[in-house]
Amino acid sequence: MSHLSIYFPNSGSTTSSGSAGLTDIQRKTLALASGTLPSLTPVDFNSPGAGWSSDGPSFTFSSVSEFLTTGQVFVGGELQYGGINSGTTNDYYPVMSSGTISQIGFTFRLPTNTIVSIWKFTKV
Repeated sequence: MSHLSIYFPNSGSTTSSGSAGLTDIQRKTLALASGTLPSLTPVDFNSPGAGWSSDGPSFTFSSVSEFLTTGQVFVGGELQYGGINSGTTNDYYPVMSSGTISQIGFTFRLPTNTIVSIWKFTKV
């Protein structure tokens, strides 16, 4: 199996241009430095709590649809398959709280030293 890695030297927001116009890319990176995250346990990617370290700006999604169409989630550098709930064919699912999404749950356990990256693509 081959793996694709993309490296951005600076954290935060980046603007790139392509044939479809300008796209702003926001990314948040989390590292589970201690402990584990049990499956089906939501984590707030803007404020993950004890055991986690994070890098990048805070952002939210306004709906499940927006999350699944403009967001991407990577665990250990591998792109994950998202779904609207914790179904068995999904790797992760967004969790709505107070009208926005800043939490995700995984359908599998995350061990110590796991790196999670959340990307949001927005046309500008």
